[in-house]
Amino acid sequence: MRLQNKNIRFKKAMQFFVSVCTFLCAAGFVYSADVVSTQDPAQAAPSSVNAADSSKKSASSSVSASPVSARQKVNPQEVAFAKKIKESLAEDSSIEKTLQLFETLPEQSKNSPDMLVLQASLMLSANKMPELNEVLAKLEQIAPENRDAIELSMIVAKVTGNRKKLNEKVNSLLAKDPNNDLANIELAEDALRSNNYSTAVSYYQKALAGNANSEEAMFGLGQCYYYLARPEPSRKYFNKLLEKNEMHANANLYLGKLAAEDGKYRTALKFVEKACEADPENLDAYIDLGTYRHRLLNPKGAEEAWNKAISLAPDFFLTYAYRASLFDEQSRYKEAYEDYKKVVELNPKYFYAYETMGVLAWHEKDYAASYESFCRVLENVPDNFSYNMMVAACLSKGNKKPQMKLHLEKVMKKLNRESVEYNLARLYHDGGGVNSENSVNLLVKREKSGTKRAKYLFYFGLFYELNGFMERASVLYQQCIEASQPLFFEYRLAEWEASGAAALSEEKK
Repeated sequence: MRLQNKNIRFKKAMQFFVSVCTFLCAAGFVYSADVVSTQDPAQAAPSSVNAADSSKKSASSSVSASPVSARQKVNPQEVAFAKKIKESLAEDSSIEKTLQLFETLPEQSKNSPDMLVLQASLMLSANKMPELNEVLAKLEQIAPENRDAIELSMIVAKVTGNRKKLNEKVNSLLAKDPNNDLANIELAEDALRSNNYSTAVSYYQKALAGNANSEEAMFGLGQCYYYLARPEPSRKYFNKLLEKNEMHANANLYLGKLAAEDGKYRTALKFVEKACEADPENLDAYIDLGTYRHRLLNPKGAEEAWNKAISLAPDFFLTYAYRASLFDEQSRYKEAYEDYKKVVELNPKYFYAYETMGVLAWHEKDYAASYESFCRVLENVPDNFSYNMMVAACLSKGNKKPQMKLHLEKVMKKLNRESVEYNLARLYHDGGGVNSENSVNLLVKREKSGTKRAKYLFYFGLFYELNGFMERASVLYQQCIEASQPLFFEYRLAEWEASGAAALSEEKK
C-alpha cells in the first residue's frame, strides 16, 4: 500500500478524535443532531479522571451501549460541548475555528481529561505541536493513568517519530490491558514493516480481542492473510469489515484483488469502483481500476483511471509504465515513449523501460535516441547479446561505422568463436562476405531453440538491411516472425521492418 505521509498525522488524530467524541455523545444519548437526556443535569456526577476508560469501546460501537453506566460517568455539560464540537466540524468549519470553541468551555471543565483529550486530538490534526505538548503535559500531571491520554500520547510519539516515547506508551498501555487495541496494532504494524506477517496476525488478533469492532484490526488481519497467500481468511476479515462499514475503501480494494486473482474481473471491478467511490484520492484503487478495465477490454476506461492515478501521485513511476504499455498497444508510440521517459526519470533503476524506449525510438527512426536507450540497458546487463547488437545497428544507422566496429570488438572478445553470436557480430564488423554469410546461415539453421533461432534470423536480416539488400532482409524478417511467438522485442522490430519492406516493394511496382 502506498501511503502519503503528510496525511497520516491528520488521519490518526481525527480517528482518535471521532472515537472519543463518539463515546461522549453516546454516553449522553446524543442521536445524530439531537441531545436526549433522562437525568437532571444538576444531579449528574462530575467528570471522572478515567471517565472514558471503562466504557469507551462499547459506547463507540453502539449508541445504546451501557447507557446507565455512561450517564453516571460523563458530565452532561461536557456531552453538550462535545456535540457542539462535532457539529462545528460537520458544518465544514476549519479545525482552527473549532479549536476556538474551547475558549467558551465552562471553567469547571477546563481541566477535564475528556475535554483536554478532545482539544489535544484537534491540535494534533491542526499540527499545533507547541500547544499540543502543553496539553499533554497537563494531562500527564492531572490524569497520568487516563487511557485516552496515554493512547493520544502514543499517537503523537508515532507521528513525530519519537520511537523511545512510543515504546514507552505502548508498554504502559499493555501493562494495563494486554489486549489494548491501539498498542497491539502498533506492534502489528512494526511486524508488517519487516514483512513478518505471522507475527502481525497474532497482534491484530489481540487487538480484535480487546476491541471486537476495531476496523484497523480487521483490515490488518485481512491484509496479512492476503500476503500470506491465504485467501479464505483474508476474505473473511475483509467481508466482516464491510459488514460494519461497507464503504471501507481498502477492504473493497483488497476484495477486488482477491477476485482478480481468481480471474473474476467483473467482480473485481465492482469492488474497486466502490473503493474509488469511498476514497476518491486512493491511488491504489485507481491503479487497479485501470488494470481491471484493461483486462475487460475497456482501454478508454483504463486510460481514464490511470490518468486519475497520475493526477493523484505524479511522482509514482509505475502508473506511467501501465499507461505507456496501453499507448504502445494502441500504436500511440510517441505518447508511449514520453511515458517511458517519465518512468526512468522517476526511477532510473527500472531499466527495462529503456529497452522499450529503444524499440519505440527505432520505430520512429530516431536512432540516436534508440542508441542512448540501449546503452542505458547495457549498464545493467553488459553482456546481453541483443542489446549489444542493437547498439551496433544504431551506430550503423547513424553512419558511425568506426564506432560500431570498436563496440563489436569489445563484444566479440567475450564470445565463443564457434557460436552464432560471435559469427553474427563478426559479420556486422567485417561488412559481410560470401563465406561469412554462409557460415552464419548454417549456424542459424542448426540452432535448436526456436526463440534463439528467431532472434538470430532478425539480426541476420537486419545485417542485410543495413547493407542495402532489402529483399534478402525481408525474407529473413518473415522467417523470424514465423519461427516464434512474439515474446521478445526483436519480433516487433521484425514485424515493423517486414511491413515497411512490403510497403516499399508495392511502391516500386
